[in-house]
Formats: sequence, structure tokens, C-alpha cells
Amino acid sequence: MKYAGLALASLLLFATAPASKAAAQSTPAVTLSDGAVATGYDHCGEADLCARIKYRNGDSLLFYSEGAALDQPYVVLVVRTHQNQPFFEYARRLENRGSVLTLDRGRAQMSAYLNKDGTLRFSFAPVNASH
Repeated sequence: MKYAGLALASLLLFATAPASKAAAQSTPAVTLSDGAVATGYDHCGEADLCARIKYRNGDSLLFYSEGAALDQPYVVLVVRTHQNQPFFEYARRLENRGSVLTLDRGRAQMSAYLNKDGTLRFSFAPVNASH
């Protein structure tokens, strides 16, 4: 328990550090209605940053892969930061066949899919408003 804060701080340090390999594998970014920029990453493995929503005030919503046990769904750790400090966090299970989350009042979607190599692919896309 005493090392949980250190582990989370280390995770956030790596998430806010300039990404080298992950940036080369990012999926197209989507700008949300409030100006936040949502970026997903392809081939994220256990403990990797899979997606980030960066708000104009510098806060972020970060999605990390926690992996999966045999024949179990993937678990994603969601961390909201405020002034580069964790504000809250929670874990969410993902369907192994894929999960889609609609956000920004129905204007955008975040998709998470399992790659053939066992890693995850997160992407954001605007929703067609002409329906």
C-alpha cells in the first residue's frame, strides 16, 4: 500500500514525459468541442499509455492497459490528472471483441480493440452528425 503512490507517480511521470515510440504509433487525433485533444495509441501493451485526452487547461484523462488474465477481459486504468497530479482513477473492463465509448455529447467515439499480437488499439473518431 505504501508503494502504491510511488507506482502511480512513476506511471504519471512516464505519461507526461515526451513519448518517443508511442508518438510514432499514435492514431489520428480528434479535437473535441471544448478544445480538448484526444489521441489514441496502437499496440499498447500492459502498463502502456493507450489513450489521452488533453484539456486546454493542461489537465488530462489517461487510459493505461492493465492487461488481461487468460480468457478474461482486458482492464484499463483511467486516471484524471489536475495540475500534473492524480485527481481520481478507476479501472474498467473492456470486451475482448472491442469496446466503443461515445463522448463529447455524442460528437465523438473512443474505440478499443484487441490486436492479433495481444496488444490493444485505441482510436478516436468524430461521429457523423448528419443523421
